[in-house]
Amino acid sequence: MEERLFLKENKFLLIIIFISLLAAIFVATNRYKIEAENKRVELTLDYQEVKDLADLTGKDISSLLVKFKERGIVSVGVNEDTLLDLAKAGKINCEVGRPATSKIVPFKITPGWTYLIISDSQLYHQLLRNLNLKWGEERIKTLKNKKNYFIEIEGGKKQLEGLGLGLPKDELRELKRLGLKVIPRLKNYPQMTEKGMRVLLKDIPTGSILIFLGEEVLGCRSLIPLVSKELKKRKLIFGLIEFGKQEGATHLARLSLPRVIRVHSINEKEMKEISPAGAADRMLRAVKERDIRLCYLRLFPSKYAGVDSLNLNLNYLEKLRDRLKRAGFKIGSAKIYSDFQTNPFLLYLICLGVLAGGVLLLKSLAKIKERIVALILIGGLFFCFLFFLLSPYFAGKFLALSAAIIFPVLALSINRRSFTYSISPTILAIAQFLATSLISLVGAALIVGLLGDLRFLLKADQFVGIKIAFFLPLFLIALIYLGDIFPGNKEKTKENLANFLSQPLKVWQIALLSLLALAGLILITRSGNQPLIPVFSLELK
Repeated sequence: MEERLFLKENKFLLIIIFISLLAAIFVATNRYKIEAENKRVELTLDYQEVKDLADLTGKDISSLLVKFKERGIVSVGVNEDTLLDLAKAGKINCEVGRPATSKIVPFKITPGWTYLIISDSQLYHQLLRNLNLKWGEERIKTLKNKKNYFIEIEGGKKQLEGLGLGLPKDELRELKRLGLKVIPRLKNYPQMTEKGMRVLLKDIPTGSILIFLGEEVLGCRSLIPLVSKELKKRKLIFGLIEFGKQEGATHLARLSLPRVIRVHSINEKEMKEISPAGAADRMLRAVKERDIRLCYLRLFPSKYAGVDSLNLNLNYLEKLRDRLKRAGFKIGSAKIYSDFQTNPFLLYLICLGVLAGGVLLLKSLAKIKERIVALILIGGLFFCFLFFLLSPYFAGKFLALSAAIIFPVLALSINRRSFTYSISPTILAIAQFLATSLISLVGAALIVGLLGDLRFLLKADQFVGIKIAFFLPLFLIALIYLGDIFPGNKEKTKENLANFLSQPLKVWQIALLSLLALAGLILITRSGNQPLIPVFSLELK
């Protein structure tokens, strides 16, 4: 029978694919074990949101933090103080340079400059240190008298309002007293130097998780390698925000492995639209499906008429905690994954499987001499060796994309061969469907093996070319079914194409094709790491 001849002719290639499949399964099993060992999830709240809720409900912030801790909260994210925060809290007096300012500060007033009056010595030294680092010593002047410290800053309030001036000491002490961890939210600044970066990180306790605030990570752009080195030196952990748009985050994550933890949060805009049950579902999926180990939780705003905001949020946290526990996770301090990288020998075996699949695809479409097959394999091996030597991670991603294209096309290409079977058409159709699925799954397993190490688990790197992997196999399969695309069958290709193009189209067929084209466009543009078309609001209802 022809199918037996096909298996016999390609026995060597099939053996290679089988061996590479075993290697891929070994890599996937190892990754699964490492994921299964890390079941601890950290629940975190934002300090400013807790403070806002305390102000809204008239409760003491410490008592609220105790209630939240009882419902699973392990840590609290704390932003650096700004001039606006300190002035609002009454800790400093912040004045703009104008004639009246000369009555309260002992400086020759410069219009438009900023003047600070501080009574607390510790706060004064904290502000002075941060201003010198982030604004420049040459732009700062200081004076003091028996009661107060004075700082003159060359610059207006608006220029300074976003500048981080150090973590609030009183709040840090209170959180420590309550047994809650602190997640420092440091912010990058344009004038950052290597010295300034080290000074900032010096005060962060060993083992802390850092989640940077704003659109850039600390040290972006030129200091990222030094920031990574300092994080490792001080045994700090970088919190990589899922779906975050922080510039430099992926670069810092790659350099900081394995000291990286994936963080999921729902932004303020989404919190106004989502329900507590929906938010809990989303967090649970993120933990179960995408290796999130720190949930940075936002509190629900007081949008529900007649609903107690405090109890609403307490119930939300309690239900999320209980659902995570039922799913097999533990609530506690998040820990980093064990560092693991795929053995290069195993990667090379998996690479062989992709090559063998490509050769098998060529042989299923055209007659190729064994000598040519051998040359393709040897040349491919040499190319892969150089590829992995020069850029192992890019090589892995390229081969993963190749597998995503080759094996689905191979599955359908083999099925169109005129094998003869003494079985019913129904059983044959089922067998062909299972064979197609199995071959495609082999390709999927090879992709998992190629992208199986910690770098990909933590999304410090990821599969590329998803849109190509969606579209190209369909395009190639269409070409194959129109007629063989290789020399020797050109007439058949032309005939099939001419017959296809001469078929009349009816209105309902055009309408159906238009709908299918639209659905295909949405599918392809929504695929990948950066979807081009968002989910419509109608779909969420």
